[in-house]
Amino acid sequence: GAWMPTVVFSEQTGITQAQAIAAFQAADIDARVFFSPLSDLDFFDSAQTRHAHDIARRAINLPSYHDMTKGDIDQVCEVIKALLDG
Repeated sequence: GAWMPTVVFSEQTGITQAQAIAAFQAADIDARVFFSPLSDLDFFDSAQTRHAHDIARRAINLPSYHDMTKGDIDQVCEVIKALLDG
């Protein structure tokens, strides 16, 4: 099984991580921010990670747990569809 399913919204959608998290919160569904790029750690001081930061701004980790039902998954999908439909 998948440990941490993630959705990365295309740049063309204009959907940001903040918008996606807010949509899931409004639906009372726990979604988590995508991991920050490792280059944000101090010992990567000179790393250039433009793509990693760009992806992190457009991604969220979706809910996942062993007892998720098809109905739970459908609710998650509905939030994503609503975001994409604008």
